[in-house]
Amino acid sequence: MPFKASYLPAKDLNTKLRNGDFDAFELLFRNYYSRLYAYVRTFVNSDLFAEDLVQGVFTTLWVKREEIDSEKSISAFLMKNAKNACLDHLRHQLVEAKYINEAKETETQQLYYYDFLGSKSENNIEEDLKKSIEVAIETMPEKCKIVFRMRWFEGLKNREISEKLIISTTMVEKHLAKGISILKSQFRKEYYLFLIFILTKID
Repeated sequence: MPFKASYLPAKDLNTKLRNGDFDAFELLFRNYYSRLYAYVRTFVNSDLFAEDLVQGVFTTLWVKREEIDSEKSISAFLMKNAKNACLDHLRHQLVEAKYINEAKETETQQLYYYDFLGSKSENNIEEDLKKSIEVAIETMPEKCKIVFRMRWFEGLKNREISEKLIISTTMVEKHLAKGISILKSQFRKEYYLFLIFILTKID
């Protein structure tokens, strides 16, 4: 008989999902949808696209359920796939915007070729982008600046930042969203490249 619980230990939930229990899948959807949507929406400038990408992540979860290690975190699986979905979307947006043709001789073009074709000028390009990001970060409010650096440059998780700064994870997320918004307004055409740079630094 299918279960109708609102909570199950992660290992039990993994096992039920692997066995094709749709109720387990539904429970995971309810538990993780909002969190994944908030994450994806930070990088995707459209509610509709964000919803499609998150639904795609859950579709992948169901299709590949038998491949998931019951000892490993489904949360990590979902976040990794959400990150990859964002990267694919941003790269597609970059091509659609025709940045390649508009900036063939610029550093942005060099970064694009490195990101997709493995350019040898990785260090110089990345350093230049880091410097531009640092200048932009200095325009952020003080707490926003601290949270942003801790997340994207020190690699701390939201929960770790929350504990170190003694603030809620919700407040951490708000600071990060504000930081992205500030950088979006400053990077303009390079915004998609900036997001790709940030996403490729996430574990």
